[in-house]
Amino acid sequence: MGRVLSALGASIDAGDVVTPGVHGSILFGAGNNVTSFSQLAITYSAPLPVELTDFGVRLLEKNTARLHWLTAQEKNSKGFEIQWMQGAGGSFAPVGFVPSKGSSSQSHDYAFDWTNLADGAHYFRLKQLDNDGTFQYSPVKSVVVQAPFSVSLSPNPVHDVLNVQVSLQTESDISISLVNKLGQVTELITRQAAGKGASQWHFDLSKYPAGVYYCGCKAHKGLETTIQVVKN
Repeated sequence: MGRVLSALGASIDAGDVVTPGVHGSILFGAGNNVTSFSQLAITYSAPLPVELTDFGVRLLEKNTARLHWLTAQEKNSKGFEIQWMQGAGGSFAPVGFVPSKGSSSQSHDYAFDWTNLADGAHYFRLKQLDNDGTFQYSPVKSVVVQAPFSVSLSPNPVHDVLNVQVSLQTESDISISLVNKLGQVTELITRQAAGKGASQWHFDLSKYPAGVYYCGCKAHKGLETTIQVVKN
């Protein structure tokens, strides 16, 4: 008989013994007209049950993250478990499940919304589950939620100059006041324009009596916050 396959420098006759091996290999026993027995292993990679071609996360309004992913093919896929983690160094937890659209060689797209995200970084990944219980993870994607209005004071306690930093997502007029324990209000600035991002003001409190004060900051659309500050 003629030879039908040649691999790894050796030829395999049509009458040679072919047996399945482990881990996706095929073992060939060369037994025609030879006094010794040898084996050749040819390893192949089985196609993945799901071919994920795209996965992304973007931030919508009202602190909502939208996950979107595409598949090029699916075989024996049960679906996708959505996993979420808040902040680096935490652990992922399941927050939803999207069933697979079935075995197909066609492209499919999926989406999932996760709402009411707190300020900070949020991480997402997909756990693709097969009908036989096996699974694989997607790459990790993240979004960062920023408060529309935040204020920080330094130093606190303060001896002389108080630094007030205001961070905004959009331009706004800012008003900053200081209230003592008697409820008396001192307007530090009134309706001063501030751009998107961080703005900083410096106030000399060296002549103020020692004690506890409350620094109030107001922006547009009713955004307001009050922080306690101690004057030494």
